[in-house]
Amino acid sequence: MFEWDKDVDGLLSQVNVPPPSPPPAKRGLIRTVLLRVFSVITLGAVAVWGGMSVYQQNWNPFADRGSIVSLGGMRSALFRATLEDMPSEVLVYEDAQYEGFMHGIIGFSDADLLDYVAATEQDILQIETPVMPFLLDVALLARREVERRGLTAPEATAEIQQLRDSIRAELNSQ
Repeated sequence: MFEWDKDVDGLLSQVNVPPPSPPPAKRGLIRTVLLRVFSVITLGAVAVWGGMSVYQQNWNPFADRGSIVSLGGMRSALFRATLEDMPSEVLVYEDAQYEGFMHGIIGFSDADLLDYVAATEQDILQIETPVMPFLLDVALLARREVERRGLTAPEATAEIQQLRDSIRAELNSQ
């Protein structure tokens, strides 16, 4: 039978306890210093880049590599407090759809926005779809954002305007 007072010392002497490790402050000093220096450099670069965005400078180190980062998109997303009223030319979008679309599109980079306008208008001309009024609204609102940013995009074709007018007449007759 186990007797606690007599046998406990024998059990404890059999346990192997590793020696204590050095305090954590002595380990990883170089790694800690490098991480702190890297974080300061990163924050400084972001501050400079954001400041240049505010003052509309055209410095983008990733522009040649097709980056998704855009100073125009950053500037629009950060400093556009309120949306403009929905244009009267909108065919079918409601207020909530308009707000959702505009909040999404202001995050586009300038290049992505121009590509989006071109692709949407190409789809309008090539595809017959029941959601054509929505596509026409998307093209109109995207063009408005292009104009608001001061970008230049190819002019919309007369064919798109005729399609918009015919759908407007169709919707008004209902």
